[in-house]
Amino acid sequence: MKIIRKISSAMNMLLGYVTFAAFFVIMAFIVINVFMRFVLDSPVLGAYEIVEQMMFVGVFCSFAYAQQQGSHIRVSMLLMHLPRPVSMALCGLTSLLGAGILGVLSYAAYKQLLIVIAKNYTSAMLKFSLTPFYVLEVVCSVIFAFAVLVDAIDYFTAIADKERAQELASKF
Repeated sequence: MKIIRKISSAMNMLLGYVTFAAFFVIMAFIVINVFMRFVLDSPVLGAYEIVEQMMFVGVFCSFAYAQQQGSHIRVSMLLMHLPRPVSMALCGLTSLLGAGILGVLSYAAYKQLLIVIAKNYTSAMLKFSLTPFYVLEVVCSVIFAFAVLVDAIDYFTAIADKERAQELASKF
């Protein structure tokens, strides 16, 4: 299980770095575009499209990283008052359900990718291919589902492991 956790953590950290880079590009393009527009009276051609696609990258890449960091919203008021095995089982079941839903969403993203490839979708102004962005959507969705599944396994193993349960409960 430790190896699986390390693999998941490494993928999530990589996506965290991609998120950082995407938002850095967004900020840089906005600053450059504002400077070009107001100082040189010549905005950057296609800046809106580039920012839009980088937002797509930043948002999808951030999901798995946020899962690893425990940054998603949780309603833990009830869990704190339940016995440890019950709270870990509930967390495991909800995480397993979430991983299943994310698996279905990943499949839907894959089907959408096939349509984008078949119809060769491009951006409106700069005419660059949108295929890499949809590939990234599928990859990030699968990694997010995997991260949630790893958490579900962690919760289920914590039912019998008191130390691991305390460690996981400290995140509530």
